[in-house]
Amino acid sequence: MIRKGYELLAGAFGLWAIITQFIVSVPAFMAKDMSAAGAVVQFLSFFTILTNCAVVLFYLAGLLNWKSAILRSPKWQTAMALYITIVCFIYAAILADIWEPEGIFRTLDISLHYVAPILFVLYWLIFVQHGEAAYADTPKWVLPGLAYTVCVLIRGAITGLYPYPFLDAGALGYLAVTRNIVFLLFFFFIVGLAYVGIDHLLAALKTRTREL
Repeated sequence: MIRKGYELLAGAFGLWAIITQFIVSVPAFMAKDMSAAGAVVQFLSFFTILTNCAVVLFYLAGLLNWKSAILRSPKWQTAMALYITIVCFIYAAILADIWEPEGIFRTLDISLHYVAPILFVLYWLIFVQHGEAAYADTPKWVLPGLAYTVCVLIRGAITGLYPYPFLDAGALGYLAVTRNIVFLLFFFFIVGLAYVGIDHLLAALKTRTREL
């Protein structure tokens, strides 16, 4: 019951943040001469939004007992903890200082980049079964990040629009953006290894606790 309650509250919070961000962001994009469809695509081009949407799906999978091999898999729940952690780290390290949101935009920034990641990492620590993730899984977890950057570059080459300044090939050039992507994917990989190590440690601690 505690887990179900957590999934309900955290999932509701994440869903509120995403929907509210959509409501305020799409008109803001349209004010910059984007079409309604283009504004929606721009909204969905942010890794933060995609990752938070996936987090809500993971909560719903547990809450509604979905029979999903991915959404209910401890390995992929660990991967999702990795992705949402990356969202938090990248925003705090790179993006937080380049703009100063106010009002509801600031509230949503904090919600999607800090509160939602903390809630899901706590969920992973407390409720997810540990010991199933393997170091060999880490390269697989990097692939969605690679696919995302490829899609961003293709869309950017067509439209000239990029969701993040460090992926803006029009301003930085493809060589600089490629270096940024390599660094980010390497960071993904290292943090993924750390999560597997923590996962194994938590499983070992649980086993020792049962033996006492």
